[in-house]
Amino acid sequence: MPFRPKDTFKSNADSESTKERKRIHHNVQASSYWLPNDDIEQDRLNEMYFALKHLYSGQLLPKVKEILDFNSNLKVLDLGCATGAWILETSVEYPNCDYYGVDISSNFPALSPNNTHFMLHNVIDGLPFVDSYFDYVRLGHWTSNLKEVEWPPFLKEVYRVMKPGALMLNLEIDTMNRMIESHP
Repeated sequence: MPFRPKDTFKSNADSESTKERKRIHHNVQASSYWLPNDDIEQDRLNEMYFALKHLYSGQLLPKVKEILDFNSNLKVLDLGCATGAWILETSVEYPNCDYYGVDISSNFPALSPNNTHFMLHNVIDGLPFVDSYFDYVRLGHWTSNLKEVEWPPFLKEVYRVMKPGALMLNLEIDTMNRMIESHP
């Protein structure tokens, strides 16, 4: 069983939401995550997923497929899985793997394949998985999700649940507008 016994972790992730400025947000006071979790945000996240899928011609970056064999029985963790779109599509294309999605908001799909598992959890409380379980850990757009002081313990937990030789992908988009000066 990949999950740690319930008495070894506590989560303050809460399925209840609060309305703030006419948008719906999660109700986890200790979280740094500031974006809403309403239908508008879920649509935005899905659109971003499909745009990236198109950009990279699939769910997996080519380099990831070079390193890992997704036709074998990999254990895959998607932290901050949002709507679960990446997990759902990847689990259909690569059905031999087991997929675990964790998010602070419970906007998970109502129906999903048997090789997918979704969990409402605040990662600041640690990761509720046994040591050295995952072959691949995916972090999507995490730059603004954590405070600077939260990164070291978070990464320590991520490394703890990764098997030796596992791969972690931290996918970020550079949205900064930068002016480049040209000097003769």
